[in-house]
Amino acid sequence: MRIQTERLLLKEITEKDFPPLFDLMTNGEVKKTYLVPDFENENAFMKTFLHLKKLSQDENGHTAGIFLGNELIGLFHKVDTVGDRVEVGYAIHPRFQNQGYATEVLQAGIRYFFEKGFCEVYAGAFQTNPASLRVMEKAGMQKTKMKASVRYRGETHSCVYYSAKVKCNDLERRKGI
Repeated sequence: MRIQTERLLLKEITEKDFPPLFDLMTNGEVKKTYLVPDFENENAFMKTFLHLKKLSQDENGHTAGIFLGNELIGLFHKVDTVGDRVEVGYAIHPRFQNQGYATEVLQAGIRYFFEKGFCEVYAGAFQTNPASLRVMEKAGMQKTKMKASVRYRGETHSCVYYSAKVKCNDLERRKGI
């Protein structure tokens, strides 16, 4: 996956991105709402890093580091696919939040998956995460009726979902996936 936006580049993760990705995945603020396990140290993170790197370098992995210039500031990825629907996830390091980057990434990701032939792109967030809910709204997504209860870090969270849809013809669906 390689996507250029006005200010950002979504692209493959390389070895040099280990430190900023480790910093993102172990950041206390990120871990409150982005479902990621605890990593005791860099060695414990290595297996996850190698997996994310491999997915980002596979055209069908649909995972990308989010770069501002040469600096990795976040992660965008496909969570799941069901038929012509794709669920996406994203995280931006707190140092770079409140600057519109997440909205810019999500809008670009929605376009990307529509171009790949998906008819619906959806994402979920904890109901107690108003920043992510605003990002999805600003990206043009609509709140759906879908909800889930998610057990995370010893608490049960109510998760709500937003979606963006396009009309699809069965012959056009899933071109590149």
